Amino acid sequence: MPWTAFIDGGSRGNPGPAACGVVLYNEQNKVVFAGGFFLGKLTNNQAEYHGLLSALDLFARAKAKDIAIQSDSELLVRQINGQYRVKSPDLRPLFEQAQDRLSQFTHWKIGHILREGNDQADALANRAMDNVRDVVAVDEKGLMPAGTARVKAPEKSSGPQTIQVAAMRGADGTACPANIKRGQTFTFGAVTPAGLCVDACAAVIEAVLALQGADELDASSSITPKCQRAGCGAVFEVRPAKE
Repeated sequence: MPWTAFIDGGSRGNPGPAACGVVLYNEQNKVVFAGGFFLGKLTNNQAEYHGLLSALDLFARAKAKDIAIQSDSELLVRQINGQYRVKSPDLRPLFEQAQDRLSQFTHWKIGHILREGNDQADALANRAMDNVRDVVAVDEKGLMPAGTARVKAPEKSSGPQTIQVAAMRGADGTACPANIKRGQTFTFGAVTPAGLCVDACAAVIEAVLALQGADELDASSSITPKCQRAGCGAVFEVRPAKE
């Protein structure tokens, strides 16, 4: 049985803050790596290709020879298999890198799966976007030692940046103790604002802290966490406040 990778990539804004996710199975069908890689500002298709390149790097570190890749990007799969031409100048260098790395394996194949069958890689990519840094959930073989991340975690700035949180989708009033309405805004500075329930605050605080500590993000950068209270449904946009 070959080593298998499930890969995914995406961006928020296309182009916008992007990440990819990789779940790696060994020959015994055991998960040996699961992680998400924050990529900076890219398109969805670029992020999908970085998911493939990340998986190929991990396969090489694991000394795998017979490999299989599963992706929910039909474009990427058909391009790698030679069914579609690569016309985009943004994707061509990534395609060539992938072809070069694939040639180093004894046997490889890549196939398309539905999004429903790729939820782990998708979740890892979203987790990396939410945290604005690489995240590693499983690494049984030490494939990602310290210092090998594609993008360094942002360093803390000298003081907390003011962050604006806006409700993109209101909560179900029967489930939300704070009755969050669409368009309602909250400002995070040195303290947590009033008006958010505990669950909503927990949903956005990690994104707020990530943006407060990121010196390189511009005013267009945003993260969209969801409230985890059962039945709530509130969705927030977290972004640097306009000066």
